[in-house]
Amino acid sequence: EPNLDTNAEAKTFVMMPPVFEKEEPLLNILPFILQSKFRAVPIKSWGKIIGVVSTKDLAKILATQQDFSNVKAKEIMTKDVLTVSEDDGVGKALNVMRNKKITRLPVVKDGKVTGIITFYDLVKTFFKPRKKERLGEEAIRKLQRKKYGAK
Repeated sequence: EPNLDTNAEAKTFVMMPPVFEKEEPLLNILPFILQSKFRAVPIKSWGKIIGVVSTKDLAKILATQQDFSNVKAKEIMTKDVLTVSEDDGVGKALNVMRNKKITRLPVVKDGKVTGIITFYDLVKTFFKPRKKERLGEEAIRKLQRKKYGAK
């Protein structure tokens, strides 16, 4: 049974990847994304988020360019990034992710990134996997329902 409190604040579920500057060379970002659990990193300018570099952005550049040694974050990042406030409810974050078909959102306070919230982390937190019943347990439960009207 899921225990989903959609009013829980987004800041409760954030993880904090490093935030890179827009002039950061791709060669500095690439190893971090490939070797960490983060699949996207925020890009900032003057302290405010202006984009995100994700594995999808990296795949595009790696597929189209042989030499990307001089490529900067600002050249490949996804712009017009959707965000949620750290005080927004998780329900809002889930709705944005579902409606925009995205799996992660930067969380901000006063325009500054305080972390990233992911669909996977929310699902993992709220929807615990059911314990798999053994065949005998299921048979006993069915018999009890039949005999005693128990659930």
